[in-house]
Amino acid sequence: MIHISFTEEEGRPICNHASRFANEIGVDVRLFSQIQYESWGAIPDEEKKVVFERLLTKFEFDMSMPHILNYVNSSMVERYSDHRYNCHKHFKKYATPSEARRHAYKNISQQDWDWLCNHFESDEFKRKATGEQPNEIELFYITHFSIKKGWSNVEPQYDYEKMKEMEQEPVAEDGTPLSPKEIVELVVGKNFRGFGFRPTLPTSGSRISS
Repeated sequence: MIHISFTEEEGRPICNHASRFANEIGVDVRLFSQIQYESWGAIPDEEKKVVFERLLTKFEFDMSMPHILNYVNSSMVERYSDHRYNCHKHFKKYATPSEARRHAYKNISQQDWDWLCNHFESDEFKRKATGEQPNEIELFYITHFSIKKGWSNVEPQYDYEKMKEMEQEPVAEDGTPLSPKEIVELVVGKNFRGFGFRPTLPTSGSRISS
C-alpha cells in the first residue's frame, strides 16, 4: 500500500508518488466507471464507489479530509471528461456514424459504444458542440465548478447532481419534464442568474429531498 501525503493549503499530493497517484486515477476512471452518463456528476454514488474502492486498494489516503476528497473527486471529473472527449475524437475519425459504430474505442464494450454513438448523434450533443449558449443547469455547473479547484463547496455539487436527476424525471404536474430554468429555480431559488455568485440556500427543511 502506497501512502499519499497532501498539502491542505493547496489540496494536492506532495509526495514522490503524486504523479503515479494522478495517473492511476485516470486509469481507474477509464476502466471501471460507467460510460453511459453525460458527466461524472451524473453517475450515482454507488457506481462511483467502485472507482474509489479500486484506488483505495493501491493507495492509502484519508478520504474523510475535505481537501483530499475534493482533489480526488475533481481529478475524476476531469479524467472522465477527458475520456469522453477521446471517445468522441475517435468517433469523428470515421466518414459515417455507421462506420464508427463498427470500430469501438479501446476498452469500450460494443453496448457502451453504441450508446455513445447514439449520444454523439443526438441533437442535444450537436447543439452543445456547435457552441450554443448553455442552459441554466449547464451555467450553474460552469459558475460553481473549476477543473483546478473542483466545486466551490459541497452544496453546489449536491444541487447540481439533484438537477441532473430531475432532468431525467417527468416531475411536472402534467407528467412532462421541467425546463432547465424551472429545475434550477426549484433547487436553488429564483435569484440565480449565472454571474458567478451563489444565492442564499433555503433551510434544510425547505430543500428538495432526494
